[in-house]
Amino acid sequence: MIITKHIEGKVDRNYLYCEGIFEDINCNYFIKKIKTVTKTTYNENYKSHVKGKMTPWRFFAQDLKFIKLYREIVFYVDHNFIFPKYDLIDAWGYSIEKGEGTHFHHHNPHAWSGAIYLNDHDQALEFPDIKKSFKPKKGGFVVFSSFLNHGCEASQSEKTKYGLSFNVNTEHPGFSPTAVDNKDV
Repeated sequence: MIITKHIEGKVDRNYLYCEGIFEDINCNYFIKKIKTVTKTTYNENYKSHVKGKMTPWRFFAQDLKFIKLYREIVFYVDHNFIFPKYDLIDAWGYSIEKGEGTHFHHHNPHAWSGAIYLNDHDQALEFPDIKKSFKPKKGGFVVFSSFLNHGCEASQSEKTKYGLSFNVNTEHPGFSPTAVDNKDV
């Protein structure tokens, strides 16, 4: 074998990143479900990039209270970005205790992803590619292009962090969002 050229580098790419807060969220409902299912054998505890307790990947994908939150996010995304048709693929819950974290990773080939936090916590979600950091607040959420690397260092807090995450796919893998001019919206 002869390698005639080897190139590595970065290219500019459109990405989606937004932060917000739900003013009316039943965090106790989600926390109770996360605590219950992660104590059973029906879990993904310590089996993924989440080095903590985790529900199955699709656990909240059909949950009506989660779908209500997801639809509010979809309304915003649909009015501010252009994506081909997309669908919710999975939605899971997790808890992170002292000494636990999330390995830095991305969610390719999904189009966009999100995290919704169920309590205040000091363990920030870091996005090194775009130099952003999101500190969890009760009801706070972040939505981002799935190709963005993200993760959390090990928690130093005695308090458990609870959250929900989800992934969305389009019919066109690798598609980058385009911002919509919303001056008239």
